[in-house]
Amino acid sequence: MKIGYVFECGPDGGDMKVLKHLASMIAPDDTFHYEALSVKTTLLKESGKASKRLLDSGCGKVFIVWDLFPAWREDKGKPCRHEDKEAIKASLAAEGVSEEDVVFLCLEEELEAWLLADGRVLNNYFSKPHRQVDEIKNEKNPDKIKDPKGKLMGYFKKHKGGVKYEATIHAEQIIKGLGDFQKIKKSETFSRYHFKLTGTNP
Repeated sequence: MKIGYVFECGPDGGDMKVLKHLASMIAPDDTFHYEALSVKTTLLKESGKASKRLLDSGCGKVFIVWDLFPAWREDKGKPCRHEDKEAIKASLAAEGVSEEDVVFLCLEEELEAWLLADGRVLNNYFSKPHRQVDEIKNEKNPDKIKDPKGKLMGYFKKHKGGVKYEATIHAEQIIKGLGDFQKIKKSETFSRYHFKLTGTNP
């Protein structure tokens, strides 16, 4: 099946790369098609048009993927998932797209929560032949991590020297170290993604 995705990142975005890799692990027979709408404000307004284009191209369903917190995490009060969803629904309705053809996938708080779920992956990622890292623990409740991007940046600062975490580069590198879903399935949003993609739990 052709599966469509609408992202709030650029065409080379970390969210897109991570979901593409996970999709290849979860449903390798599906083909991955996407539209990148750059920022969250654009996704909220234009997701209807993007979804319609993907559905018209033959996609069986479309995942609309966004972070609850925008990348810049401006201090303007906590964003509201319900308000985001209502804005997306209005965009879909304006284009005549049925909600039955789309899946709303709001990542709490950011995609980096998935990258932090499995300590084994991060320990392997940060280890070197002469220095093994084994201190990073599994996250029991990944979706409840506050500022996951900031936490991952802290690991980079400690274990990668002067290398700053860049989602467009490092998110894909990290997720490619994932061997199974034993730990990441602790994330309710990941488990929901897996179920909506396959009809089965991870």
